[in-house]
Amino acid sequence: MRGIRAQEALLTLTEGEQIDVEAPEALGGGRAKLDSSSLLFVAAGAFEGLYDAVFDRVTIGADRGALRPVTVMEGGRARQELPFRLRDWLRNDDLYEYGMSPQFLSRFDSKVLLDELSEEALIEVLLRAPDSGYPQARRFFEAHGIELALSPAGAREVARAALRRPRMGARALREVFHLVVRDWEFDPTMVEGRVLVIDADEVKAALEKA
Repeated sequence: MRGIRAQEALLTLTEGEQIDVEAPEALGGGRAKLDSSSLLFVAAGAFEGLYDAVFDRVTIGADRGALRPVTVMEGGRARQELPFRLRDWLRNDDLYEYGMSPQFLSRFDSKVLLDELSEEALIEVLLRAPDSGYPQARRFFEAHGIELALSPAGAREVARAALRRPRMGARALREVFHLVVRDWEFDPTMVEGRVLVIDADEVKAALEKA
């Protein structure tokens, strides 16, 4: 079961009770009571592998044959396509099988599936999120006296490469950007001068070599 201990630990929080919490030193330390009955809890994640598990269930598993192919016309030609959308086929049993405990799942009234992140959203995450690979790499190179810059075209190319890694969401950005900068990070002396500008061509070349 995935994260079953974490789910068990969170059950008390979601039951609307008074909870003892340890206050951080910045707030003076000590212990305090937290009334969780007035809190809104949102649990979210990428749930990698869930899409494939449900798709297998309705195509080759227990519900084989439930998903009917449709005919799509494209360029004057007809082709068969399976119109699978996870939101249409996801059941609680799939979440239990994935590793969610019934006790934990029942604490949440609504279950919502979000759309994939767009190219523009991925660019925003890449450039702005503090734990994104780009800001981390900038801090790394600053420690070596090098200024790292990613051009708008380079950022877009990274986002497009991340989109080609299906159902990984923003996590794909870190993987892609690491492939782009890993050679320079391994040996910062490769950088000519004190500025490293990564454009779309550098991104494409690094990913082709990876």
